[in-house]
Amino acid sequence: MIAGRHITVPALLLLAIWAAPQAPSAQTATLPDEIRGALERNATQLSPITVSWTKQARTSLSQTEALKVLHMSDRSSAGSFFAAKTRRSIWQDGKIYNWLRSGLDEDTEAEHSFDGSVLYMGSPGTRLPDGSLQPSLSKHAVASLPDQRPEARYMPDDYFDTIGLPLPTTVGDLKASRSCRSEIMSLLDSGAYLKAVEDVELDRRRVVRVTLVGPNPERLAADQVDLAKEEALVRTGPMTEEQIKRYLGTIRQKQALPATRVLAFYLDPEIHYAMRRREERYEDGTLLHRTNYEEYEKLEGRKVWLPRRYTVDHYTYWDIPSIVHESPIFSDVIEVSEFVLKPVPDEQFVLNYTAAGTWISDDTRPGKPLHFEIPAVTEEELDWALEAARSVPELELPPAPPTAEHTPGGEESQPLAPIPGALPRGKDRYWLPLIVANVVAMSALAMLAIWKYRRRRANRGE
Repeated sequence: MIAGRHITVPALLLLAIWAAPQAPSAQTATLPDEIRGALERNATQLSPITVSWTKQARTSLSQTEALKVLHMSDRSSAGSFFAAKTRRSIWQDGKIYNWLRSGLDEDTEAEHSFDGSVLYMGSPGTRLPDGSLQPSLSKHAVASLPDQRPEARYMPDDYFDTIGLPLPTTVGDLKASRSCRSEIMSLLDSGAYLKAVEDVELDRRRVVRVTLVGPNPERLAADQVDLAKEEALVRTGPMTEEQIKRYLGTIRQKQALPATRVLAFYLDPEIHYAMRRREERYEDGTLLHRTNYEEYEKLEGRKVWLPRRYTVDHYTYWDIPSIVHESPIFSDVIEVSEFVLKPVPDEQFVLNYTAAGTWISDDTRPGKPLHFEIPAVTEEELDWALEAARSVPELELPPAPPTAEHTPGGEESQPLAPIPGALPRGKDRYWLPLIVANVVAMSALAMLAIWKYRRRRANRGE
Protein backbone atom coordinates (compact mmCIF):
# COMPACT_ATOMS: atom_id res chain seq x y z
CA MET A 1 0.00 0.00 0.00
CA ILE A 2 1.27 3.47 -0.88
CA ALA A 3 -0.02 6.19 1.44
CA GLY A 4 -2.42 8.55 -0.25
CA ARG A 5 -2.95 6.33 -3.31
CA HIS A 6 -5.92 4.14 -4.16
CA ILE A 7 -5.42 1.41 -6.75
CA THR A 8 -8.22 -0.75 -8.15
CA VAL A 9 -7.82 -4.52 -8.05
CA PRO A 10 -7.37 -4.96 -11.85
CA ALA A 11 -4.82 -2.16 -11.90
CA LEU A 12 -3.04 -3.71 -8.94
CA LEU A 13 -2.87 -7.06 -10.73
CA LEU A 14 -1.45 -5.42 -13.86
CA LEU A 15 1.05 -3.55 -11.72
CA ALA A 16 2.12 -6.79 -10.05
CA ILE A 17 2.63 -8.49 -13.42
CA TRP A 18 4.53 -5.51 -14.84
CA ALA A 19 6.70 -5.15 -11.74
CA ALA A 20 7.43 -8.86 -11.27
CA PRO A 21 11.22 -9.31 -11.09
CA GLN A 22 12.75 -10.76 -14.22
CA ALA A 23 15.99 -12.69 -13.76
CA PRO A 24 18.59 -11.15 -16.07
CA SER A 25 20.08 -13.50 -18.63
CA ALA A 26 23.42 -11.65 -18.47
CA GLN A 27 25.10 -8.58 -17.05
CA THR A 28 23.76 -5.55 -18.94
CA ALA A 29 26.66 -3.15 -18.19
CA THR A 30 30.32 -3.17 -17.25
CA LEU A 31 31.91 -1.32 -14.35
CA PRO A 32 34.89 0.67 -15.68
CA ASP A 33 38.28 -0.34 -14.27
CA GLU A 34 38.86 3.22 -13.00
CA ILE A 35 35.75 3.09 -10.81
CA ARG A 36 36.37 -0.49 -9.69
CA GLY A 37 39.94 0.37 -8.66
CA ALA A 38 38.88 3.52 -6.81
CA LEU A 39 36.19 1.67 -4.85
CA GLU A 40 38.63 -1.05 -3.83
CA ARG A 41 41.27 1.47 -2.74
CA ASN A 42 38.73 3.46 -0.71
CA ALA A 43 38.08 0.33 1.35
CA THR A 44 41.68 -0.85 1.74
CA GLN A 45 42.96 2.62 2.77
CA LEU A 46 40.32 3.11 5.47
CA SER A 47 42.23 1.47 8.37
CA PRO A 48 43.14 2.64 10.95
CA ILE A 49 40.39 5.14 11.69
CA THR A 50 38.23 6.34 14.57
CA VAL A 51 35.02 8.19 13.74
CA SER A 52 32.91 10.03 16.33
CA TRP A 53 29.46 11.26 15.38
CA THR A 54 25.91 11.98 16.47
CA LYS A 55 22.74 10.56 15.01
CA GLN A 56 19.30 12.06 15.39
CA ALA A 57 15.97 11.25 13.81
CA ARG A 58 13.93 14.22 12.59
CA THR A 59 10.50 14.47 11.01
CA SER A 60 8.32 17.02 9.28
CA LEU A 61 5.37 15.37 11.04
CA SER A 62 4.75 15.80 14.72
CA GLN A 63 6.75 13.23 16.69
CA THR A 64 3.51 11.73 18.00
CA GLU A 65 2.16 11.31 14.47
CA ALA A 66 5.45 9.86 13.19
CA LEU A 67 5.58 7.29 16.01
CA LYS A 68 2.00 6.32 15.23
CA VAL A 69 2.87 5.80 11.54
CA LEU A 70 5.88 3.70 12.58
CA HIS A 71 3.70 1.59 14.94
CA MET A 72 5.91 2.61 17.84
CA SER A 73 3.58 4.67 20.02
CA ASP A 74 3.21 1.98 22.68
CA ARG A 75 6.82 0.83 22.85
CA SER A 76 9.44 1.52 25.46
CA SER A 77 11.83 2.68 22.71
CA ALA A 78 9.43 5.41 21.55
CA GLY A 79 10.78 7.97 23.99
CA SER A 80 14.34 7.60 22.73
CA PHE A 81 13.58 7.39 19.01
CA PHE A 82 14.00 11.12 18.35
CA ALA A 83 16.70 11.68 20.98
CA ALA A 84 20.25 12.40 19.79
CA LYS A 85 22.64 9.49 20.09
CA THR A 86 26.39 9.81 20.43
CA ARG A 87 28.56 7.15 18.78
CA ARG A 88 32.14 6.20 18.12
CA SER A 89 33.53 3.48 15.83
CA ILE A 90 37.07 2.19 15.39
CA TRP A 91 38.29 0.06 12.47
CA GLN A 92 41.85 -1.22 12.61
CA ASP A 93 43.54 -4.31 11.13
CA GLY A 94 40.36 -6.37 11.08
CA LYS A 95 39.34 -5.35 14.62
CA ILE A 96 36.21 -3.34 15.41
CA TYR A 97 35.04 -1.30 18.37
CA ASN A 98 31.68 0.50 18.67
CA TRP A 99 30.43 2.68 21.51
CA LEU A 100 27.08 4.43 21.80
CA ARG A 101 25.13 6.48 24.29
CA SER A 102 21.43 7.28 24.24
CA GLY A 103 20.43 10.91 24.40
CA LEU A 104 17.81 10.40 27.11
CA ASP A 105 20.03 8.83 29.78
CA GLU A 106 23.67 9.92 29.89
CA ASP A 107 24.51 6.96 32.15
CA THR A 108 23.26 4.36 29.67
CA GLU A 109 26.04 3.20 27.38
CA ALA A 110 26.66 0.18 25.17
CA GLU A 111 29.83 -1.26 23.67
CA HIS A 112 30.46 -3.85 20.96
CA SER A 113 33.91 -5.07 20.07
CA PHE A 114 35.72 -7.73 18.05
CA ASP A 115 39.39 -8.42 18.77
CA GLY A 116 39.95 -10.90 15.94
CA SER A 117 38.62 -13.98 17.72
CA VAL A 118 36.19 -12.89 20.46
CA LEU A 119 32.97 -10.89 20.12
CA TYR A 120 32.17 -8.65 23.10
CA MET A 121 28.82 -7.02 23.87
CA GLY A 122 28.74 -4.89 26.97
CA SER A 123 26.89 -2.20 28.82
CA PRO A 124 28.90 -0.33 31.47
CA GLY A 125 25.60 0.91 32.84
CA THR A 126 22.05 -0.14 31.97
CA ARG A 127 19.28 1.69 33.81
CA LEU A 128 17.06 -0.78 35.69
CA PRO A 129 13.40 -0.12 36.64
CA ASP A 130 14.42 0.76 40.20
CA GLY A 131 16.77 3.47 38.88
CA SER A 132 20.00 1.63 39.60
CA LEU A 133 22.68 0.84 37.01
CA GLN A 134 23.48 -2.77 36.12
CA PRO A 135 26.73 -3.38 34.19
CA SER A 136 26.74 -6.45 31.96
CA LEU A 137 29.14 -8.10 29.54
CA SER A 138 28.95 -11.10 27.24
CA LYS A 139 31.97 -12.70 25.57
CA HIS A 140 31.57 -15.13 22.68
CA ALA A 141 34.21 -17.00 20.73
CA VAL A 142 33.43 -16.29 17.08
CA ALA A 143 34.07 -19.94 16.21
CA SER A 144 31.13 -20.89 18.46
CA LEU A 145 28.59 -18.57 16.83
CA PRO A 146 25.77 -20.42 15.01
CA ASP A 147 26.22 -21.00 11.27
CA GLN A 148 22.52 -21.13 10.41
CA ARG A 149 22.27 -17.41 9.62
CA PRO A 150 25.62 -16.10 8.35
CA GLU A 151 23.96 -12.75 7.58
CA ALA A 152 23.01 -12.22 11.25
CA ARG A 153 24.63 -9.09 12.65
CA TYR A 154 25.60 -8.65 16.28
CA MET A 155 27.31 -5.26 15.97
CA PRO A 156 25.81 -1.94 14.81
CA ASP A 157 27.64 -0.27 11.93
CA ASP A 158 25.74 2.91 11.16
CA TYR A 159 28.35 5.23 9.74
CA PHE A 160 30.49 2.96 7.55
CA ASP A 161 27.51 0.90 6.40
CA THR A 162 25.61 3.98 5.23
CA ILE A 163 28.54 5.57 3.35
CA GLY A 164 29.01 2.42 1.25
CA LEU A 165 32.05 1.02 3.10
CA PRO A 166 30.45 -1.54 5.44
CA LEU A 167 32.66 -3.17 8.05
CA PRO A 168 32.66 -6.99 8.35
CA THR A 169 30.12 -7.30 11.17
CA THR A 170 27.98 -10.32 10.19
CA VAL A 171 28.58 -13.83 11.52
CA GLY A 172 29.85 -14.93 8.12
CA ASP A 173 32.20 -11.93 7.92
CA LEU A 174 33.65 -12.46 11.40
CA LYS A 175 34.18 -16.18 10.93
CA ALA A 176 35.90 -15.67 7.58
CA SER A 177 38.04 -12.76 8.89
CA ARG A 178 36.86 -10.59 6.00
CA SER A 179 37.99 -7.01 5.57
CA CYS A 180 36.13 -3.82 4.70
CA ARG A 181 34.79 -3.80 1.13
CA SER A 182 32.90 -1.38 -1.06
CA GLU A 183 29.15 -1.99 -0.92
CA ILE A 184 28.96 -1.98 -4.71
CA MET A 185 31.66 -4.64 -5.04
CA SER A 186 30.11 -6.78 -2.30
CA LEU A 187 26.68 -6.61 -3.93
CA LEU A 188 28.08 -7.63 -7.31
CA ASP A 189 29.77 -10.61 -5.69
CA SER A 190 26.62 -11.70 -3.86
CA GLY A 191 24.02 -11.93 -6.61
CA ALA A 192 23.28 -8.38 -7.76
CA TYR A 193 23.82 -7.43 -11.39
CA LEU A 194 24.98 -4.17 -12.92
CA LYS A 195 22.14 -2.58 -14.85
CA ALA A 196 23.68 0.71 -15.95
CA VAL A 197 26.66 3.07 -15.62
CA GLU A 198 25.72 6.60 -16.73
CA ASP A 199 27.10 10.13 -16.60
CA VAL A 200 24.44 12.36 -15.03
CA GLU A 201 24.17 15.76 -13.35
CA LEU A 202 23.39 16.05 -9.65
CA ASP A 203 23.22 19.42 -7.88
CA ARG A 204 25.22 21.00 -10.77
CA ARG A 205 27.95 18.37 -10.50
CA ARG A 206 28.88 15.77 -13.09
CA VAL A 207 28.66 12.39 -11.40
CA VAL A 208 28.49 8.74 -12.43
CA ARG A 209 25.29 6.88 -11.58
CA VAL A 210 25.86 3.17 -11.03
CA THR A 211 22.60 1.19 -10.94
CA LEU A 212 22.42 -2.32 -9.51
CA VAL A 213 19.50 -4.76 -9.26
CA GLY A 214 19.73 -7.38 -6.56
CA PRO A 215 17.80 -9.47 -4.07
CA ASN A 216 15.64 -7.60 -1.57
CA PRO A 217 17.47 -8.31 1.73
CA GLU A 218 14.31 -7.97 3.85
CA ARG A 219 12.39 -10.43 1.66
CA LEU A 220 15.40 -12.75 1.52
CA ALA A 221 15.79 -12.84 5.31
CA ALA A 222 12.05 -13.28 5.89
CA ASP A 223 11.84 -16.18 3.44
CA GLN A 224 14.39 -18.07 5.53
CA VAL A 225 12.22 -17.87 8.66
CA ASP A 226 10.12 -20.87 9.62
CA LEU A 227 7.14 -19.06 11.15
CA ALA A 228 6.01 -22.03 13.26
CA LYS A 229 9.46 -22.44 14.81
CA GLU A 230 9.87 -18.69 15.23
CA GLU A 231 6.55 -18.43 17.04
CA ALA A 232 7.46 -21.29 19.35
CA LEU A 233 10.77 -19.58 20.09
CA VAL A 234 9.39 -16.12 20.89
CA ARG A 235 6.68 -17.59 23.09
CA THR A 236 9.40 -18.75 25.50
CA GLY A 237 10.48 -15.13 26.00
CA PRO A 238 9.10 -11.97 27.62
CA MET A 239 7.07 -10.70 24.63
CA THR A 240 3.38 -10.02 25.16
CA GLU A 241 0.71 -11.61 22.99
CA GLU A 242 0.26 -8.34 21.10
CA GLN A 243 4.01 -8.03 20.48
CA ILE A 244 4.21 -11.62 19.23
CA LYS A 245 1.28 -11.05 16.88
CA ARG A 246 2.83 -7.86 15.48
CA TYR A 247 6.30 -9.42 15.18
CA LEU A 248 5.05 -12.45 13.22
CA GLY A 249 2.81 -10.20 11.12
CA THR A 250 5.82 -8.11 10.12
CA ILE A 251 7.64 -11.24 8.96
CA ARG A 252 4.64 -12.27 6.85
CA GLN A 253 4.53 -8.79 5.28
CA LYS A 254 8.22 -9.03 4.40
CA GLN A 255 7.66 -12.43 2.80
CA ALA A 256 5.17 -10.70 0.45
CA LEU A 257 7.54 -7.89 -0.58
CA PRO A 258 9.05 -7.68 -4.08
CA ALA A 259 11.94 -10.09 -4.48
CA THR A 260 14.33 -7.47 -5.84
CA ARG A 261 15.44 -3.89 -5.19
CA VAL A 262 17.16 -1.32 -7.36
CA LEU A 263 20.10 0.58 -5.89
CA ALA A 264 21.45 3.74 -7.49
CA PHE A 265 24.86 5.08 -6.40
CA TYR A 266 25.84 8.60 -7.50
CA LEU A 267 29.65 8.63 -7.50
CA ASP A 268 31.74 11.78 -7.74
CA PRO A 269 35.05 11.34 -9.65
CA GLU A 270 36.37 14.54 -8.03
CA ILE A 271 36.45 12.82 -4.61
CA HIS A 272 37.72 9.40 -5.74
CA TYR A 273 34.22 8.13 -6.57
CA ALA A 274 32.78 8.62 -3.09
CA MET A 275 28.97 8.79 -3.01
CA ARG A 276 27.03 12.02 -3.32
CA ARG A 277 23.69 10.19 -3.19
CA ARG A 278 22.34 6.70 -2.69
CA GLU A 279 18.79 5.62 -3.58
CA GLU A 280 16.90 2.42 -2.93
CA ARG A 281 13.74 1.59 -4.90
CA TYR A 282 11.53 -1.21 -6.06
CA GLU A 283 11.65 -2.00 -9.77
CA ASP A 284 8.39 -0.12 -10.31
CA GLY A 285 10.18 3.08 -9.23
CA THR A 286 8.79 3.28 -5.68
CA LEU A 287 11.36 5.18 -3.59
CA LEU A 288 12.17 3.53 -0.25
CA HIS A 289 15.24 5.36 1.09
CA ARG A 290 17.41 8.23 -0.15
CA THR A 291 20.71 9.40 1.35
CA ASN A 292 22.42 12.69 0.50
CA TYR A 293 26.07 13.19 1.53
CA GLU A 294 27.69 16.55 2.30
CA GLU A 295 30.83 18.21 3.64
CA TYR A 296 33.40 15.71 2.41
CA GLU A 297 36.85 15.70 4.00
CA LYS A 298 40.00 14.13 2.56
CA LEU A 299 41.79 11.90 5.06
CA GLU A 300 45.35 13.09 5.58
CA GLY A 301 47.89 10.94 3.73
CA ARG A 302 45.19 8.86 2.04
CA LYS A 303 43.26 9.17 -1.20
CA VAL A 304 39.97 8.74 0.65
CA TRP A 305 37.17 11.27 1.15
CA LEU A 306 34.54 10.76 3.87
CA PRO A 307 31.38 12.82 4.54
CA ARG A 308 31.09 14.83 7.75
CA ARG A 309 27.34 15.04 7.36
CA TYR A 310 24.63 13.08 5.60
CA THR A 311 20.85 12.67 5.75
CA VAL A 312 18.92 9.44 5.23
CA ASP A 313 15.27 10.00 4.22
CA HIS A 314 13.06 7.02 5.07
CA TYR A 315 9.86 6.60 3.06
CA THR A 316 9.24 3.23 4.72
CA TYR A 317 10.68 1.42 7.73
CA TRP A 318 11.71 -2.13 8.55
CA ASP A 319 8.76 -2.52 10.95
CA ILE A 320 6.12 -1.33 8.43
CA PRO A 321 7.40 -3.03 5.26
CA SER A 322 4.10 -2.98 3.40
CA ILE A 323 3.64 0.80 3.75
CA VAL A 324 5.53 3.35 1.63
CA HIS A 325 4.85 7.09 1.93
CA GLU A 326 5.24 9.65 -0.84
CA SER A 327 7.28 11.93 1.46
CA PRO A 328 9.78 10.92 4.16
CA ILE A 329 8.26 9.62 7.39
CA PHE A 330 11.44 10.66 9.16
CA SER A 331 15.10 11.33 8.40
CA ASP A 332 18.28 10.27 10.18
CA VAL A 333 20.82 13.11 10.33
CA ILE A 334 24.41 12.05 10.98
CA GLU A 335 27.04 14.65 11.85
CA VAL A 336 30.69 13.71 12.36
CA SER A 337 32.61 15.54 15.08
CA GLU A 338 36.03 13.94 14.53
CA PHE A 339 38.13 11.69 12.31
CA VAL A 340 41.22 10.26 14.04
CA LEU A 341 43.71 8.36 11.87
CA LYS A 342 46.17 7.23 14.54
CA PRO A 343 46.19 3.54 15.56
CA VAL A 344 44.89 2.60 19.01
CA PRO A 345 46.31 -0.06 21.39
CA ASP A 346 45.00 -3.59 20.83
CA GLU A 347 43.63 -3.50 24.38
CA GLN A 348 40.92 -1.15 23.09
CA PHE A 349 39.22 -4.12 21.41
CA VAL A 350 39.15 -6.31 24.54
CA LEU A 351 36.29 -5.52 26.93
CA ASN A 352 36.95 -6.51 30.53
CA TYR A 353 34.47 -5.45 33.23
CA THR A 354 35.54 -6.10 36.83
CA ALA A 355 33.18 -3.93 38.90
CA ALA A 356 31.25 -5.71 41.63
CA GLY A 357 27.69 -6.51 40.56
CA THR A 358 28.50 -6.91 36.85
CA TRP A 359 26.68 -9.72 35.06
CA ILE A 360 29.03 -11.81 32.92
CA SER A 361 28.21 -14.37 30.23
CA ASP A 362 31.39 -16.03 28.97
CA ASP A 363 31.81 -18.91 26.53
CA THR A 364 35.41 -18.17 25.56
CA ARG A 365 37.15 -20.35 28.18
CA PRO A 366 37.58 -24.12 27.93
CA GLY A 367 34.59 -26.06 29.18
CA LYS A 368 31.01 -24.98 29.54
CA PRO A 369 29.80 -21.37 29.29
CA LEU A 370 29.74 -19.36 32.50
CA HIS A 371 26.95 -17.02 33.64
CA PHE A 372 27.57 -15.20 36.90
CA GLU A 373 27.64 -11.92 38.81
CA ILE A 374 31.00 -10.54 39.86
CA PRO A 375 31.28 -10.39 43.66
CA ALA A 376 33.15 -7.61 45.48
CA VAL A 377 36.57 -9.26 45.33
CA THR A 378 39.90 -8.76 43.60
CA GLU A 379 40.40 -9.97 40.03
CA GLU A 380 42.92 -12.58 41.24
CA GLU A 381 40.40 -13.94 43.72
CA LEU A 382 37.74 -13.95 41.03
CA ASP A 383 39.91 -16.13 38.77
CA TRP A 384 40.31 -18.57 41.65
CA ALA A 385 36.55 -18.64 42.23
CA LEU A 386 35.78 -19.18 38.54
CA GLU A 387 38.10 -22.16 38.33
CA ALA A 388 36.37 -23.66 41.36
CA ALA A 389 32.91 -22.95 39.91
CA ARG A 390 33.84 -24.46 36.55
CA SER A 391 34.55 -27.81 38.16
CA VAL A 392 30.91 -28.24 39.22
CA PRO A 393 28.90 -29.46 36.17
CA GLU A 394 25.46 -29.21 37.76
CA LEU A 395 25.68 -25.41 37.78
CA GLU A 396 25.24 -25.15 34.03
CA LEU A 397 22.44 -22.78 33.10
CA PRO A 398 19.63 -23.99 30.83
CA PRO A 399 19.35 -22.45 27.35
CA ALA A 400 17.89 -18.98 27.62
CA PRO A 401 14.74 -17.73 25.90
CA PRO A 402 15.07 -15.08 23.19
CA THR A 403 16.73 -11.86 24.32
CA ALA A 404 15.26 -8.41 23.87
CA GLU A 405 16.76 -8.21 20.39
CA HIS A 406 13.88 -10.48 19.25
CA THR A 407 11.35 -7.83 20.15
CA PRO A 408 10.41 -5.50 17.33
CA GLY A 409 10.92 -1.77 17.51
CA GLY A 410 14.58 -1.42 18.44
CA GLU A 411 16.32 1.81 17.47
CA GLU A 412 18.52 0.20 14.81
CA SER A 413 17.28 -0.31 11.27
CA GLN A 414 17.47 -4.07 11.80
CA PRO A 415 17.06 -6.07 15.03
CA LEU A 416 20.24 -7.72 16.22
CA ALA A 417 20.05 -11.50 16.36
CA PRO A 418 20.27 -13.17 19.79
CA ILE A 419 23.23 -15.29 20.87
CA PRO A 420 22.33 -18.72 22.29
CA GLY A 421 23.03 -18.95 26.00
CA ALA A 422 22.76 -15.23 26.71
CA LEU A 423 20.91 -14.28 29.87
CA PRO A 424 17.24 -13.49 29.23
CA ARG A 425 15.97 -9.96 29.68
CA GLY A 426 12.69 -9.39 31.44
CA LYS A 427 10.94 -11.57 34.01
CA ASP A 428 9.85 -14.96 32.77
CA ARG A 429 7.87 -17.19 35.10
CA TYR A 430 9.52 -20.39 33.92
CA TRP A 431 13.16 -19.47 33.47
CA LEU A 432 13.67 -16.94 36.24
CA PRO A 433 13.58 -19.40 39.21
CA LEU A 434 16.13 -21.64 37.49
CA ILE A 435 18.42 -18.72 36.77
CA VAL A 436 18.12 -17.32 40.29
CA ALA A 437 18.85 -20.72 41.81
CA ASN A 438 21.93 -21.15 39.67
CA VAL A 439 23.16 -17.64 40.38
CA VAL A 440 22.73 -18.14 44.14
CA ALA A 441 24.59 -21.43 43.96
CA MET A 442 27.31 -19.91 41.82
CA SER A 443 27.73 -16.97 44.19
CA ALA A 444 27.89 -19.24 47.24
CA LEU A 445 30.49 -21.44 45.58
CA ALA A 446 32.50 -18.41 44.49
CA MET A 447 32.53 -16.95 47.99
CA LEU A 448 33.57 -20.32 49.43
CA ALA A 449 36.42 -20.53 46.95
CA ILE A 450 37.49 -16.98 47.77
CA TRP A 451 37.44 -17.74 51.52
CA LYS A 452 39.66 -20.80 50.92
CA TYR A 453 41.95 -18.74 48.71
CA ARG A 454 42.38 -16.05 51.35
CA ARG A 455 42.94 -18.66 54.06
CA ARG A 456 45.71 -20.31 52.01
CA ARG A 457 47.42 -16.97 51.48
CA ALA A 458 47.16 -16.18 55.21
CA ASN A 459 48.69 -19.57 56.11
CA ARG A 460 51.58 -18.84 53.73
CA GLY A 461 52.05 -15.43 55.34
CA GLU A 462 51.32 -13.49 52.11
